[in-house]
Amino acid sequence: MSREHDHFVADDSVSSDSSATAHVEDRLNFTPIWLLPLVVLIATGWLLWRELGHGGIEVMIRFDNGRGIAVDKTEVLHNGIPVGHVTQLSPSENFDAVNVTVKINQRFQPLLTENSAFWLVEPQLSLTEVSGLDTLITGNYIAFSPSSEGTFQTEFTALKRAPGMMGGKDGLRLVLKSDELPSLDIGSPVFYRKLKVGEVFNYGLSENGQFVEVHIYIQSGFAHLVHENTRFWSAGGLKVSANMASLEVQAQSLVSILKGGVAFYTPEWEEDTPMVSNGSEFALYSDYDTAEAGIPITIEFPLGVSLGDSNIPIRFHGQEIGRIRSVDVSEDVSRVIAEAIVKPEAKPALVAGTRFWIVEPKLGFDGISDLDTLISGRYVAMDINKRVVDAAVAISHFKGMETRPVTPIGAIGLSLTLQAEALKGVDIGSPVLYRNVPVGFVQSYDLKDRGLFIHVLIEARYQHLVNKSSRFWHVSGLKLEGDLRNFRVDMASMKSLISGGITFSTGRPDAQSIESGTRFTLFSDQAMALSGDQQIEIAFDRAEGLREGTSIRFRGVEVGRVTRLLVNREQKGVTVKALIDSDKSWLMRKGVHFWLVEPKLGLARTANLDTLIIGPFINVEMPDIPGPKATEFIGQHREPDDIPKIKGLVIELVSQSLGSIQRGSPVYYRDVPVGEVTGYRLDNPANQVIISVNIEDRYRRLVSSESRFWNVSGIDIDVGLFRGTRIRAESLEALLAGGIAFATPEKPERPIKSGHRFDLAHEPKKNWLLWRPEIWLH
Repeated sequence: MSREHDHFVADDSVSSDSSATAHVEDRLNFTPIWLLPLVVLIATGWLLWRELGHGGIEVMIRFDNGRGIAVDKTEVLHNGIPVGHVTQLSPSENFDAVNVTVKINQRFQPLLTENSAFWLVEPQLSLTEVSGLDTLITGNYIAFSPSSEGTFQTEFTALKRAPGMMGGKDGLRLVLKSDELPSLDIGSPVFYRKLKVGEVFNYGLSENGQFVEVHIYIQSGFAHLVHENTRFWSAGGLKVSANMASLEVQAQSLVSILKGGVAFYTPEWEEDTPMVSNGSEFALYSDYDTAEAGIPITIEFPLGVSLGDSNIPIRFHGQEIGRIRSVDVSEDVSRVIAEAIVKPEAKPALVAGTRFWIVEPKLGFDGISDLDTLISGRYVAMDINKRVVDAAVAISHFKGMETRPVTPIGAIGLSLTLQAEALKGVDIGSPVLYRNVPVGFVQSYDLKDRGLFIHVLIEARYQHLVNKSSRFWHVSGLKLEGDLRNFRVDMASMKSLISGGITFSTGRPDAQSIESGTRFTLFSDQAMALSGDQQIEIAFDRAEGLREGTSIRFRGVEVGRVTRLLVNREQKGVTVKALIDSDKSWLMRKGVHFWLVEPKLGLARTANLDTLIIGPFINVEMPDIPGPKATEFIGQHREPDDIPKIKGLVIELVSQSLGSIQRGSPVYYRDVPVGEVTGYRLDNPANQVIISVNIEDRYRRLVSSESRFWNVSGIDIDVGLFRGTRIRAESLEALLAGGIAFATPEKPERPIKSGHRFDLAHEPKKNWLLWRPEIWLH
């Protein structure tokens, strides 16, 4: 305005001084309307920059159908925050699906990888699941699970449902293979000890179509529980087992009943195996029993136990703790071998001392028991107590019993072990008697390499009856002894007749007391038990004529008997174990002779006919000079040659041949039998025969060093032309059995000693028959 004011002033001054003159100047004319294009240009550039830099990324998601999805309305959410929206819906090329185009915020470009996931969230209301109820108000939306792992991509296939736990970054993904799809679905829980540690996120057929593959996810905090030896099994639905007595229903949880599920367990008793990585494959078993996720044990039962098929339950006070999986017979066909699986929670009970037995209905003389198993079926019972659990000697091989134990483990009383050769009717529950009064019971028995061991329990109120001097023996059933002349029946009690039994006696009540666990020998009968250390062994070359119970006699009196026959491999013969009566211990001396006496029948000789009735027996004879005490002897099947007959005179005759002489042939003096042949043998060298003769003690004075002996066996026939024929025989016995005669020329000055040797002539000289010495016998 100042410039304009100055201009008019100038004009006024000029006009006053002179005539008016016009002055023209150019001016710049700028109007605000020209600013609008500039603003539009800037806004367009900013919108273009915003669209290109922050407008979003187009992603195509393939859905099975477009139900519940709307363009510009359905949003894409991550953790409840909008990250995009649907911009277009179009069918797939073959019209079997719907392609949904969404625009994702540019900031999420690094998270669009092959491991990212999209799925539609809509309201779900069923018995197994309630979810997405917020969409009843906000409408359906597409959920986005981003992942930075993998390569970038913009095309995805929508999941059929939320992936759930599989979204964890540090979890464990596994593949379980099954012959068929069990009772489960996507989202079904995975349990460990009934605690949910994961879930199923997918399933389908394997590439070759042979298996169903179930994909599961284990939370990272539980991934260390899965090892190479882990077992997986289907835990869905209900497992119902019933019989006429009970109904049993098993399930992991209510959720698993409705949705199915998977459970797993890693056996703690197996060796440690490495942990597994993502993608590891496992077998998916149909149930817990098939998976054998329990502790394997072996139970050996006696051969008489009937287990039948497998799958028999094992129960502890009515609670099932396992099952028999398989039943077989041992290689030596002496035991029944049961392989079982026990639940892991029963592991503390699998220790030495735990007992197993079969429970089934029993009907016998001693009562009726376990009739409930007629309805519920038989089972294997287990028994244990705190004492054996505290000892904690873990084992996996157990001895099973055929029947219920008479007394529980740890019962008050005196526990003893009896070592026996055989059971002989004794069984679990058989009574232990003292003077025919029951004072205990048989608890169990074991067969080991060292023999048979029977475990008995003496009641506490009677345990003072047993001490170091006690002796135990069998009294099972009936004991019959005798021959055609005598017969005896021995039976301790009616119960022992039925179920077998053991009795004992205590020789010295003041002997040293004993403790539980003491071992005794169980003898076969009372005689053996009370014989103390009067046991001997006699070696024979064969067992012919011998048996258990064969009598041992000394000069016709029974002094012992055979208790057992054993094959002696080293000496290639038979060892006879025998007992000598306690008051006949003087027979147990070195040099004592034992031989078997049997009946002998024949034309030549008949002897020992009484053995046809009483049976063969072993004869025993003392030597002239007994040796020290001995327990091992040599037996023969014939009488030894050097045995004197009641302190007789034993001499030897030397002959060129034996002829018809045999053991038992008579020896005559003036046709009177005064002795007999006791044996014979070849001399060494074998150029002559040595014949042993025994002269009775009362006739020993008839023999002197000048005596002459000759063979009188058979018949002497003398034929002459003028004197005719003469037949001579010493006696009928000599004719049949052979014989020897002798003569003495004069009265002996002094008697000879046993062992003197004479020549045996084939026939007598004539002058021998004329000798007539006066010899006094007394």
